Amino acid sequence: MKERFKIFTHYSGEGSTVSDSDLEDAINEWLAATNGKLVHITQSECRRGEKGQHITVCVWYRPGEAASS
Repeated sequence: MKERFKIFTHYSGEGSTVSDSDLEDAINEWLAATNGKLVHITQSECRRGEKGQHITVCVWYRPGEAASS
């Protein structure tokens, strides 16, 4: 199997918003530094009590393959 995946998680905490998180920056930095072709992306989120939102993003890719245009 040539595919690999990377998991990103973020917990927004009480009083913060997902859109103000560092999650987007972390994913974009990883994508810019990773040579490969994206295969599949999933995202899930759940409420953690009254304390905030937990988000998980999984990125499946094939290392070393050129992205198709």
